[in-house]
Amino acid sequence: MGRLSNARAGVLHIEKVTLSPDFSVAQILITRANGQALSSSALVKLNARAGMIQTDIAQQLQMRRAPMIHFVTDNNISDTKKVLTLIDSIPN
Repeated sequence: MGRLSNARAGVLHIEKVTLSPDFSVAQILITRANGQALSSSALVKLNARAGMIQTDIAQQLQMRRAPMIHFVTDNNISDTKKVLTLIDSIPN
């Protein structure tokens, strides 16, 4: 599989993949390794390359057709960090 590279995006983690009931669409929740939210422009660029990734997946898995891929940023980690920071700031 080809490698996508964008130094500004950093290392990305796939948190969850949800398939539609007919397996035609895959929604992929991603986060940055450092827990910061992925910028909207980085997400747009990643979704612009989704077709290339879909083709690579179909070839690697020897599928006639791979699900259409849609990347979504997973804000749960950054939201959790904010809550933990608030809790830590509460005086004893």
